[in-house]
Amino acid sequence: MQADELSEFSQDFHNEIWAEAHALEALREEIFVQKVGAILEEYGEIEIDKRKIGFVHKKSDIPNFQTPYTKYHIPNTIFYGHSHKPWIEEIKGVTYANPGNLAGIHYDPTFAVYETSSKKIKLIILNQI
Repeated sequence: MQADELSEFSQDFHNEIWAEAHALEALREEIFVQKVGAILEEYGEIEIDKRKIGFVHKKSDIPNFQTPYTKYHIPNTIFYGHSHKPWIEEIKGVTYANPGNLAGIHYDPTFAVYETSSKKIKLIILNQI
């Protein structure tokens, strides 16, 4: 193979790999949007194993589910953040969970694991692993 042919082959190979990577990223983004929905809005919700799960940045941004015109359903669980305080509580049958943060800002570094089979949320403290 001559230098020109090698250069052309290399360019073609690079273009094909780039196109495949671009297509894969577009597919990943499409699946993310379908599964996660409007999480990037003020409030988002998904359903996993027949459990409705809400996501919101601040707990104060959780919508009023009792309002007849709301487009959301009363979830089983709501994950929220903002304060970075690791916390789990149940209020009127809804579990509210703040997973904390991995950086250890204000509190020890933590994250949450939601086990759909047991319907339990565990706060994991990284310093104790």
